[in-house]
Amino acid sequence: MAALCLLPLSGTEIVRSESSLNKRLFLHVDGLTYHFNNKRDQRLNEFNYGLGFSYFLGTLKSDFTLLNDFQVFAEADVYSDSFSDFGYVLGASFQRPLSTHLNWGLHMGVIHEDNLEEKTDFYLYPFVFPYLQTNFDGVNMRISFIPPVHNKGIIAFQIILD
Repeated sequence: MAALCLLPLSGTEIVRSESSLNKRLFLHVDGLTYHFNNKRDQRLNEFNYGLGFSYFLGTLKSDFTLLNDFQVFAEADVYSDSFSDFGYVLGASFQRPLSTHLNWGLHMGVIHEDNLEEKTDFYLYPFVFPYLQTNFDGVNMRISFIPPVHNKGIIAFQIILD
């Protein structure tokens, strides 16, 4: 039974990028968020300033159509969380075009926020966040949806610089 779950991945590989480093490395400028919070007496930080990067690893080539042609990135960010405490994420993103100038993707990995650790005693949490990202030369915008975990959900905005 477990072999059936792995079957679509057996013909999958990452075709590495031959681009120069400056074409594969992207700077993230973290900034604005919107919290779907119905308790306005709880003041949440809507300015989650931080920095990070993504590094383009290559493109997935797969016999499984759903996985084929995803661009794969390694990513890391440090930022001020919703309670103005330290937070960081480490992970990978998988992105593919939705239209000429708009991509969609999934960012997955582990996240640490001091507030989450205090509430749950877990230092790291696994996550999967869907996002939309513009696809232009130079400057792009990423809009991520952070599902409700100890909150009502969050929309986060990042600037991505080539």
